[in-house]
Amino acid sequence: MRKKMPQNFPEHPHEVLRRNIWVSPFWEGSAAEVVDILGWDRVLFGSDYPHPEGLPQPKGFRKYAERMDERRAYDFMGDNAHRFMGLPIANPDPEAVNPPALASA
Repeated sequence: MRKKMPQNFPEHPHEVLRRNIWVSPFWEGSAAEVVDILGWDRVLFGSDYPHPEGLPQPKGFRKYAERMDERRAYDFMGDNAHRFMGLPIANPDPEAVNPPALASA
């Protein structure tokens, strides 16, 4: 739609989406695909067991989140939610106070 009528969009729809959406992906899905669209700062761990998006052992979700280094593990498993709510983060790395960079559009 934006390609056909760019004059109707003051900014790229991906940027609007990234600014306004946070996602807790399903455990059997691909967290990496969500990250590719939204960036690491908008992906949150969540468990609402026994609903389908939850697991009986929530810590088991981490093994499903592929391509995750230590910083991303902290971000995904809690720090992104803490930043969203204005709470202190758990990662002891001083660089972690800054949110992770967004993926390019």
